[in-house]
Amino acid sequence: GSGGSTGQRRHDDRDTDAPGGGGGDGHPHDDRGGRTGGDGDDGEGERKRPGKKPLIILGAVLLVLLIAGLVWWLMTRDQESTDDAYTDGNAVAVAPHVSGYVTRLAVDDNTFVHRGDVLVEIDPRDYRAQVDAARAQLGLAQAQLDAARVQLDIARVQYPAQYRQARAQIESAEAAYRQALAAQERQRAVDARATS
Repeated sequence: GSGGSTGQRRHDDRDTDAPGGGGGDGHPHDDRGGRTGGDGDDGEGERKRPGKKPLIILGAVLLVLLIAGLVWWLMTRDQESTDDAYTDGNAVAVAPHVSGYVTRLAVDDNTFVHRGDVLVEIDPRDYRAQVDAARAQLGLAQAQLDAARVQLDIARVQYPAQYRQARAQIESAEAAYRQALAAQERQRAVDARATS
């Protein structure tokens, strides 16, 4: 009677609480959710807390970004960049006195130099040839100047003598003219007396 119905109800309660309705199959009964530690716990646990996979991906992304930033910094650490770039300094145009091939550059880019510092060395053969040619021209001009001075000295001696000689010739010619004129006057006088 009553004892059997009570036993049946207890058995039915176990059947509804147990998974699959098999209350007497040997699985322990769980009062929290009516589920035992089977395969169902894994699916429900993944939904409640994230696994390790997103953390690994995040760490890999951060590591790649860190490596890329380090490489960029190493490649650009010696470069200076600015939006409003200007330099404060003295800019001077530099030009050599002679032309030629540069044999050695004595300074690097952006090096501060002082007045008188050697900047470049030029092959000396070209400008030495130019210096030798200039010396030859100077020697020729000096010889021409010396010759002109000698001619001036000669002219100072000769021209007064030539002038005196020419002056004497003029005076002699004038005297001869006067003598001829006087002779003519005498001849006219003689002729006039002879005819009268």
